[in-house]
Amino acid sequence: MLRDFPTSKVRYESVDPLSLQPVTMLFENSAIVKVSPESAVFLKGWYRGANNMFVNQESAEIWTAKTPNVDAPPYLDIKQHVDSLRQQRDESGWDGSSN
Repeated sequence: MLRDFPTSKVRYESVDPLSLQPVTMLFENSAIVKVSPESAVFLKGWYRGANNMFVNQESAEIWTAKTPNVDAPPYLDIKQHVDSLRQQRDESGWDGSSN
């Protein structure tokens, strides 16, 4: 779920399930400003909606190949994916509320 964090900074940290290296996103004033490492990719909803972040596409491909019942879906650039979600939200007029 994409929500606004007005005038604040948010740091989101994850771990690449193959390499166990960190993947970090920094949001500022509701916009993503940094992804570390820059080569990080996002694997969307592979099993029951679970999402994984990887330090690079190679790591994602190796993990996908070794993980049972996971087809090779597209690996998404994290910043582009988050920006796309924000654009969809803005175009729909959704304000993040459940009503």
